[in-house]
Amino acid sequence: DGQVVWLRDIVKVIVENGQAVKLRGIMVDITQKKQADLLRTSLYQIAAKESTTDNIRDFYAAIHAIISDLIPAKNLYIAIYDSSADELRFDYWVDEFDPHPQPRKLGRGLTEYVLRSGKPLLVSSGEFEELVRKGEIELIGTPPIDWLGVPLKAADKVLGVIVAQSYTESVR
Repeated sequence: DGQVVWLRDIVKVIVENGQAVKLRGIMVDITQKKQADLLRTSLYQIAAKESTTDNIRDFYAAIHAIISDLIPAKNLYIAIYDSSADELRFDYWVDEFDPHPQPRKLGRGLTEYVLRSGKPLLVSSGEFEELVRKGEIELIGTPPIDWLGVPLKAADKVLGVIVAQSYTESVR
C-alpha cells in the first residue's frame, strides 16, 4: 500500500563443500520499535534545546525542525491560550498560505477544538468538511488537506496546541 516499514533481516549462509550455496533467513518488522526510538530521540532533543536555548522563538524553531524529522511539517504553528486575556496567541507561525494571525478570542476553529477536548486530533479534508457541516468547528484560514493538532499540557491543564498541517495531496 506504499507504507514504509523498517525490517531487520536475519540471514544464515548455507555452505556445502566450502561454497556458499544459498541463503536462508527471515525478515522481522521492527517499524514500531524504530518509530518509538525516533520519538524518544526527538523528545530528548526537545528537552536538550529547552535547557540550552534562552530565546523562546529559537526554541519553537528547534521544535519545528525536530518534528519535521518525524513527519512532514512544512506548515506548523504553536498556539498558546492566555487565560488572563481569554484569548489564543500564535507564538510561532510558519504557513505557506496564511499570514501570522493576531491574538483572538476563542472561537470554533480546530485549534480551539483541541484546546477544549485536551486530546490530539488528526483531520483529513473530508473529515474537516464534516465537522464544519455539523457545526462543531468553523473554517478559519486556508482549508488544509491534513491537520494534526496536539494539546500542550502541564499536569492536567491544557496550555496550548501545536499544529502541523498540509495543503498538498502528495504530502500526507
